[in-house]
Amino acid sequence: MKKRLISLLLAFSMMLTFLPAGAVPAFAEENTIDPEKGVLLKSGDTINDKFIEEHNGATTYQMRDNYASGVTISASEKVTINITGNIDYNGILFTVSDSGNVMVENNKNYTVKGGARVVSLVQGTITVDGGTYYGSGTETFLNFRHNQGVMWLNDINVIASRDNAVNNQGGEVHIKGGTYTSNSSPVIYNQTWDRDAGAAELVGIMTLTDVTVESTSSGTGTGVGNSGNLTITGGKVTAPGPALNTYPKGETTVESGDFSSTGDCAVRVYEKLYLKGGTFTAPNGSAIQSRDDSAHTEISGGTIKDSKVGVEVVKGSVDLKKTTFQGNNIDIYLQEDQVITIESSFKNAATVDCADPKDGRQLTTSTAGTDYYQKKLNLTSANAGYLVGYKKTEDGKEYRCLSKKVGVTINGLEGAIKAEDPAEFTVTLTHAGSTGTGILTFGDKNGEIEYKDENDKYVPMPNDGLPIDLASDKNDYVFHITPKNAGEQTLTAAVVRDDVELGTAEEDYTVAGRVHTTVTIEGLDDAVIKEGESKGFTVKVTPNDDAKLGEAVIDFGDKNSEIEYKDEESGEYKPMQKDGLKINLENGEPEHEFRITPKETGKQTLTAAVKKDEKELAKDEKDFVVSEMPILTLKDGVITSVTVPGKNGADPEDITEIVKKNANEDGSFNVPEGATVSVAFDKDAFADSGLKFGHWDITGLDDPNAYQDKESFAFVMPAKGVTLKAMTQDASIEDDEPDIVGPIVIGTTVVVGGAVLGYQAYSLGAEFAGKLMALPYFPSNRSALAMMLWEDAGKPMPESELLYPDVGQEERDMDLQHAARWAMENDLVPDLNDEGTAPEEMKFYPDNTVSKIDVLKAWQKAQELKQNA
Repeated sequence: MKKRLISLLLAFSMMLTFLPAGAVPAFAEENTIDPEKGVLLKSGDTINDKFIEEHNGATTYQMRDNYASGVTISASEKVTINITGNIDYNGILFTVSDSGNVMVENNKNYTVKGGARVVSLVQGTITVDGGTYYGSGTETFLNFRHNQGVMWLNDINVIASRDNAVNNQGGEVHIKGGTYTSNSSPVIYNQTWDRDAGAAELVGIMTLTDVTVESTSSGTGTGVGNSGNLTITGGKVTAPGPALNTYPKGETTVESGDFSSTGDCAVRVYEKLYLKGGTFTAPNGSAIQSRDDSAHTEISGGTIKDSKVGVEVVKGSVDLKKTTFQGNNIDIYLQEDQVITIESSFKNAATVDCADPKDGRQLTTSTAGTDYYQKKLNLTSANAGYLVGYKKTEDGKEYRCLSKKVGVTINGLEGAIKAEDPAEFTVTLTHAGSTGTGILTFGDKNGEIEYKDENDKYVPMPNDGLPIDLASDKNDYVFHITPKNAGEQTLTAAVVRDDVELGTAEEDYTVAGRVHTTVTIEGLDDAVIKEGESKGFTVKVTPNDDAKLGEAVIDFGDKNSEIEYKDEESGEYKPMQKDGLKINLENGEPEHEFRITPKETGKQTLTAAVKKDEKELAKDEKDFVVSEMPILTLKDGVITSVTVPGKNGADPEDITEIVKKNANEDGSFNVPEGATVSVAFDKDAFADSGLKFGHWDITGLDDPNAYQDKESFAFVMPAKGVTLKAMTQDASIEDDEPDIVGPIVIGTTVVVGGAVLGYQAYSLGAEFAGKLMALPYFPSNRSALAMMLWEDAGKPMPESELLYPDVGQEERDMDLQHAARWAMENDLVPDLNDEGTAPEEMKFYPDNTVSKIDVLKAWQKAQELKQNA
């Protein structure tokens, strides 16, 4: 009996030796309860409704330390599992099945190690908050292939070593924050799962919000893979292979985020991809790669930068609406026969390269509309020898294409070219491989250029340029240029097709100034010709650079009939030909003699023009006066102006200088009858003499009294001679009236001390007369005189309502306006306006001085008006 007992004990001891670690404590393991952290789960627990009931309805649990087996959650109630310490288990730690709903809280960021996987969601819902999770087996977090499971991963760190960090096989996974790494591919995988025949496929739904994903694979590992429905907002994804791989059946939307790859592409597209934002970088490959016929990529935002290629179209379609290309070697690369759609919303610049370059190779899809925006796209070709061209089709569509560059060379513009002389040059075009018709144009100089046509004849360039058959083997074209202006100039030749410059060249050249023909009329400068008489003159023609033009004519226009030319052979004057006098410009600088016999009086202009085939080369004009000249004799006065009526109602013409220049030897002047002559006392001549103007002695004018007392005046020259002689007086005498007192005071000469009041006693007599007449004071100018008289008269209103333009017209000035107008209307102050001045243009001259005798006269007349009122 003892032997048998010993044997049994030995066997039991050996059995314990070979049990797995942690198995022995299980024999005595029980679920303990912490009031704050909940029930401590033990290996192999299944949290179902019965389990909850057995633990007094507890739904809060905790886990820590090592586990020999994982736990299963299938309760109908939501349970919470608090991670209260590091956990190590080489298997599936959490299995959620049926309608299980579990919240895993790891807010202390404990480490959880799983073997096959940490979480296996078969059906139900699991939320994991916080913590770091290691997976050394298959998917660290697996949402098994079903159509009800929902997984929420918030701010956790997942490190997977053999498979996906997260794999969603047709359920729903929402990941927010946290870091996910794996050396397998992809790190995060969202799938559409093909179920058994006859069952609908399961479309995985996944959202990534501010998630950091890193593939540590040494090969071409993928960061995020999608064949379901995936939305990414924010975060950062890096991988040696694609940072984002959209597999067939997938639909991916990127709102924002940073995606980079050290491999051949950052984003690979097999299905649908909508890029609304984000940053995409692939230094060794393509940032965005459309890979399959079913691929469709719509780019409406974000930045594609620092990549070998920005967007590569291998197969499929790419719709570029809006993005920023920055720092890429090539922005857009098109594989053979591929095109890209670029919409009008794209406003940035882009370089385009393609695998099969040729002239006319289409780059963008054809579009139709009214704005024709594609022409405005800022695209540059990266294919050597090509640029991005433009094509508008006959049916109204447009697209961008490759256009073979055309080499343009200008030869033959060496040295200086004479303005208006033709110079020959050639343009050589290199256009092998080109197609279609281009236009060779010289821009704004088209009008100066002729081209040599197929008949070796120079003909004018078409305004819009010369058509060039780019498919032909003709390369050299010959032209004439006839510059219009002198100076340093640049000729630009450009070949244009469909509004795109295929090639340009510039050549600087110098244009020497052209000296044209000059013509000069001599001997007629401001001449005065008596009506009916002839006046000789010469015309000098200097051909200069126009000498080679040969025959020309001198033409005097409508005065040809009044002119005779001197025949060189006979020396006789002969009538001018109707069409002008023929001359030869090659003869140098001859002087041609003429004489003119004017038909009309007044100021006239003679125009001599040198013409070649109706083209005017040069002209000269000289003014002269024709009249039956009355003589104006002027003594101690000066002429200030002479005008004659304009022809056919035109404004009067000033001939002052002509009259003065043609003065007679005795100092008199020949003035045309009817001319308006303005004269003035020669103050300068008497500046230091102590004398001043007294009055004029006038003969020849019908009413000399009208001008005698005016220091300056204007008159119309009559048909007879006129003599004007200015008389002077002592400058100390204030007025030129010797009998100033008598007529004013008593109507007779005033006798003071038995003698007549004369010039020397003028001032004393005026003061005396003023006192006798009760004069308030002696005003100094016309405005003061008018105001004194008006106020004394009781401020009567004038008859006219017109205002003087040289008197203020504000309200404060109205008294002076009324006084001035009333004084003028009653002849109390003299009218200084020229005869015939319109009433509304008449001036008052308010600041003109008045003499004491003027004041006394005006006062006496004003008193008489009061008495007779």
